[in-house]
Amino acid sequence: MLIKIFTAMKDDLRKTLEVLREKVKQNLEIIHGNEADVRKLLKDEPVSSMRSDKLSIKFNINKKMLEENHESINLQLSIIKFMEKVQPVTVSEPVENEDPNYCFELTVTGNMAYNEKHPYFNDDAFFCRLMDYYMAKEDYEKCANLQNTRKTKV
Repeated sequence: MLIKIFTAMKDDLRKTLEVLREKVKQNLEIIHGNEADVRKLLKDEPVSSMRSDKLSIKFNINKKMLEENHESINLQLSIIKFMEKVQPVTVSEPVENEDPNYCFELTVTGNMAYNEKHPYFNDDAFFCRLMDYYMAKEDYEKCANLQNTRKTKV
């Protein structure tokens, strides 16, 4: 249950990071548009208080967007540091009444050790599924480890 919560939290944090990145990108597009407008104003309009007001508006918008991006980037960095520090607790005790697909996901993500305490350790179909998964990934070292783990049991 704890791993499900951790996984959901991590997914939510990734989504938050993506939203923050998208917002920074949108702000940068606005900033670049405003910069183009400023260049056009400086080139096309004569010096006047009206031009100064227009420039001031564009500069203030850009200043606000840059501050927002700064805060967003700092928040992203904090989230990333948090995600790097907080690691899921590896399941070492048997998980009772768990779906084989759920246990498979926990096993291949490294959140559940495949050993004699694993709920599907003696299940040949589960073992074959693990082997197929790692062979498809060409992770032959993991395949050898799985075989050795099963051999030591016998």
